[in-house]
Amino acid sequence: MRIALAITAATLFACTGTPGDEEDELPLIANMQIGLSVDGSEGFVEAVDGMDVQLASGAQGGFHVWTAPRIRGAMGTLYMDREARRVSDGALMLRASRLVIDVPEEALDSWWREQQAIPSFMCPAPVGIQAFDVEVEFSFELRNEDEELIAKDSLIVVPRCEAGEAGGFCRSVCSG
Repeated sequence: MRIALAITAATLFACTGTPGDEEDELPLIANMQIGLSVDGSEGFVEAVDGMDVQLASGAQGGFHVWTAPRIRGAMGTLYMDREARRVSDGALMLRASRLVIDVPEEALDSWWREQQAIPSFMCPAPVGIQAFDVEVEFSFELRNEDEELIAKDSLIVVPRCEAGEAGGFCRSVCSG
């Protein structure tokens, strides 16, 4: 009887909530972990919230953070949405175009990632938004072909320009 009551209570508790948060209540069927690629555009480094990351200069004079998400527990054609927000006030710094990823069957049982890391563009920054020496939260969501959320992860990092004169251009274009 106690088990039946516990199941009933758990079921009722799981079904309550505020309108609009149903997606958060559904169990995610896959795992995703945002890592970084700090040596160019390849490799994977496990990241922890609050760590410093070097802003990398891009071909067109901008700066980005090399992000390297990995996936386990899903396969097929998947869609990745990502954004970055300044932690202090939630200001949007990046809303990237959706990526289409063809994930092989091997990802069902072990971690898989694209060889090439993903450049997450940080600057030139929007007016009034400094993109260096501030905490930035990257949020990634992975959806299947039915648009169901199957995995998500977030990571807070502190992008940094190179020290000294070498980082002067970065500080000028990333200061908002």
